[in-house]
Amino acid sequence: MGGDTDFFINNCDVTEALVNSTIHNCVKTFGEEATSSIGYVPELYHLDGVPIRYGTTYDAASNIIFTNGNLDPWSGGGVYEDSPGIKQAMKNGVYTFNIKDAAHHLDLRTPNSCDPPSVTSARSQVPNFPVYT
Repeated sequence: MGGDTDFFINNCDVTEALVNSTIHNCVKTFGEEATSSIGYVPELYHLDGVPIRYGTTYDAASNIIFTNGNLDPWSGGGVYEDSPGIKQAMKNGVYTFNIKDAAHHLDLRTPNSCDPPSVTSARSQVPNFPVYT
């Protein structure tokens, strides 16, 4: 990849080394005083926070529309048709919607003349999902 300043890490392992590196970079960037003044401590970096609070599958979810853009650097963490439990969740009003030429949160922003046609189309389709009717 692009070295030490690359946006993307070389692996997806959430290890103690990665957490310590992230904490170090936060303190290095904003300073010890700034991070401690807002109450930041390493223990706030909950590695298992999402699975503990919400589980690791979507089979009990309902009334959610997950949109993903193929230009979003975070799309690897998105919810898709093959995500665990999503087939069951789709029976409960959960939908996945993949948008070509969309970047991070582009579909959620105020429409403008620079939007690609795929995003304009998605915005017009999403309100028609049964979760909204």
